[in-house]
Amino acid sequence: MTIIATVMDEKNRATSDSFIVEDDDFSIVEQAAKKSAEKCCIRWIRSSDGQVGFWGPAGASFDPYWYGC
Repeated sequence: MTIIATVMDEKNRATSDSFIVEDDDFSIVEQAAKKSAEKCCIRWIRSSDGQVGFWGPAGASFDPYWYGC
């Protein structure tokens, strides 16, 4: 199952390249979000079924977790 994650700003614009996530390991994407100089979140999409969500310290959710607040 392929998951593609992107760091997004408050205006829903990508602030990073997309990352391919393997085995639900979002650590590289989280590092990119934490290093961002602006408020951002991690949005992901699962290619197998088109499911879209957000990622944060508690895992996947329907609401964004904001890094860099």
